[in-house]
Amino acid sequence: MVRQRKQASNGNTSASTPSKEDLKECLHQQQEDKPSDTWGEWLYDPIDAKPFAVLRILWGLVLVMECWSFMRGNFTKADSSFFGLKVNLPYYGFQWLPKLTLPQAHALIVFCFVSAWGVTLGIFYKFSMTCFVLGFSYVYFYEGSVYLNHLYLLLVICSTFAILPCNTRYSVDSYVFKGVYSKTVPRWTAVILYVLLTCVYGHAAQAKCNRDWLRAEPLRHWLPKRVMFYGPLLGQESFAYFLSYGGLIYDAIAAPLLIYKPTRLLGIGLNVFFHVTNKLIFSIGIFPYMMLSFLVLFVDLSFLDTIIPPPLEDGEEEVEVGRKGRGKMVIRRKDKGRKHKASSLKKMMIITLIITYGAFHALFPLRHHFYPGYVAWNEYGHLYSWRMKLRDKNCEIRDVIATDPRTGNNFTAKKVFNAQFSKRQISALRSRPDFLSTGAHATSKALQEMNKIDLHVPVYLDVWCQLNFGPLTQFTNPEFDMASHETFDWPYPWLQPEPEFPDELYKDYPWNFEWTFSWITTFPSCHLRDNNPLYDKGFRS
Repeated sequence: MVRQRKQASNGNTSASTPSKEDLKECLHQQQEDKPSDTWGEWLYDPIDAKPFAVLRILWGLVLVMECWSFMRGNFTKADSSFFGLKVNLPYYGFQWLPKLTLPQAHALIVFCFVSAWGVTLGIFYKFSMTCFVLGFSYVYFYEGSVYLNHLYLLLVICSTFAILPCNTRYSVDSYVFKGVYSKTVPRWTAVILYVLLTCVYGHAAQAKCNRDWLRAEPLRHWLPKRVMFYGPLLGQESFAYFLSYGGLIYDAIAAPLLIYKPTRLLGIGLNVFFHVTNKLIFSIGIFPYMMLSFLVLFVDLSFLDTIIPPPLEDGEEEVEVGRKGRGKMVIRRKDKGRKHKASSLKKMMIITLIITYGAFHALFPLRHHFYPGYVAWNEYGHLYSWRMKLRDKNCEIRDVIATDPRTGNNFTAKKVFNAQFSKRQISALRSRPDFLSTGAHATSKALQEMNKIDLHVPVYLDVWCQLNFGPLTQFTNPEFDMASHETFDWPYPWLQPEPEFPDELYKDYPWNFEWTFSWITTFPSCHLRDNNPLYDKGFRS
């Protein structure tokens, strides 16, 4: 028996027997139309909306979790890291942000928290996402000592989501507002996310092609510290090299493996292994959750339609087909011409948007190559460049000297310097030239206020740094008045050049090893290179 149910124009349900052609059309409704003739048409081809709706929900939960981390314990994290500080360390270009009182700051965090729930549930989705981007950007750029690549990535992705139709399924908007619900979205929704993922992973790979990472630093010193938690494997120097080169190769191929369908399953497996391993070994916050959530774009979610059946769209009808000996099957027939339509101008705007978006994220992180010096040392162009977990930079402020402008006498001002900042800020600013400059200016101003003078108080910092367990080297010129130089006017004349790369470290590169392979059967308990038998006796001879 064949029965057809269709909503007639007068509101009554009519029943009729579908023709053979109708059934054929229903059974082949998932077949793609002929290839689009132009890029503009291809970008507007319909694709399944479910992955983007699920991604919105998962991403919204990540935002909720991050906001809650600021709120819990009576806003402890927000106050100690951002708003309860005597002096803030600003980002370049965001010095103008007005200082907030604690009640105002708490209200801003709650505002972000509510907006995150709006994103998750799809309530005024684009408005909620825009509100979150504005609110969390204020929080993020308010204090530079807590810079994290993954929080910058969070803002980049949220800004992108604000223009994407991720609320067409599984959202309050799709049930309340007419015209929001759709089982498909235009293809450019996926393309723009693919472009972003390619840029992020690609730059993470090229950033690892540096003189230290290729000799397994800093992993060679980081991993042994975690042996007591994860076993002696982390103590093997060979494992440090495996993770260094494995991480580089993974970042280089991660996006292509996921985007190209024949290799997608391998890409998903490597993605899960990479991010779960990072989370277990390094405890890097919400970054693994952020990247793992994108895997829903690359898996088949058709089973969700059996759990949450989609409502019928305009021009769509449901058909019950009797199958001999196998009960009934319900299929849906969609009218022809359900493509996402757009004018030529709109198509050109989308193409321009994707090209501009891709060009920015492809080129902006490379700017440090046009600045003088080594980026890991002088920090010029380090921010917003996807340089993640690439260095260990230990710095020490040995002394802070100030000069009394009335007498010309020098005196130690380290206590005054430290009093301007929290312990976390001190830990962060020791290795950042712009923050050291901010500290010098803040100390000079504090001394002026303490002594009630309007004269400039010179401040000199003596800072030493060790980059990736190399030689301890002087970082600042202790004879230069840092308070007399503008904070963001760099290159800084008081910053010392990076130390030369010692010749003896070239033997740490794998292509300079004398391979004996005895390390395969050596499984020592581990330790740093100086007392690691694997390093001296096994890994290379």
